[in-house]
Amino acid sequence: MKVSVNPIESFGGVSVGDRFGKLTVLRRTENRGRHACWECQCTCGRNIVVRGDRLRNGSTVSCGCAQREYQEARLVKIEKSVSFKTFGKVKVLGTAREFKGRKQVHAICVCRYCSGTSVQRASDVLRKNFRGCDCRYIGTIRERESKYGFPVPWPIYEHEPIEVTAMRAEWRSIVARCHDPSNRDYPKYGGRGIFVCEAWRNNFETFLRDNGVRPLERTLDRKDNNGPYSPENCTWATRGEQTRNRSNTIFLEYQGQRPTLAELAKQIGVTYAQAYRRHRAGNNADEIAAWAAARRYI
Repeated sequence: MKVSVNPIESFGGVSVGDRFGKLTVLRRTENRGRHACWECQCTCGRNIVVRGDRLRNGSTVSCGCAQREYQEARLVKIEKSVSFKTFGKVKVLGTAREFKGRKQVHAICVCRYCSGTSVQRASDVLRKNFRGCDCRYIGTIRERESKYGFPVPWPIYEHEPIEVTAMRAEWRSIVARCHDPSNRDYPKYGGRGIFVCEAWRNNFETFLRDNGVRPLERTLDRKDNNGPYSPENCTWATRGEQTRNRSNTIFLEYQGQRPTLAELAKQIGVTYAQAYRRHRAGNNADEIAAWAAARRYI
């Protein structure tokens, strides 16, 4: 005996109660053009309306949660693949899901030799497109030890926590640029008479005890730009704070304050290059601000 089916409950190979992936068909809804549509409930509890042909061919199997679960599992897999591992000259301190508006897994890397930090796409690290910064080890171990007398930058202490390894690299870099004439940065430091105090120069443990581990996105800065590396003259600072302490930073007088040229440019709404050109032309801070205000009404 042939059983008749209500056309409202079954149409085009889709029936009420059918299961397609995570979706369960609840009822027939209004057509979209020539396509029959069905209201379905996902296993996550959300109701959506789906075209019947997309249910049949498998192009829609959930309300979107399946794709989100797949993406989450993929991101977790990438994070586990790079976190706290060594790739060439860098070690990965951690990961971030978003960086500068880009929503993908990024690896927070630290160079094992110069302690420089950077944020790279995890995919680049895994594909060996990024293996470390541009720092180079100049000279042999024996030559450095016999000629300059400060501790050699080898070996890399694998048993140390990554934060301590980064601090050891920071210490080596400071000592080298202040006391090694072959270092490329020696003219800016040791050549200007800047030195590392005896307590820090000969003992890494003392350096680590006085400064602690380095906070992310901060570097060791000297309060007095012409002073030595010593406990009373050093502090952790951001890149912006360090810029104010550079010998070539341009300061201006503006509204009773003393901002840098970069800070003034940001405050009045122009680029640094535009403000710098006006400064080179002989304009003071008030004239640069007046010029910037006039530009907004042109």
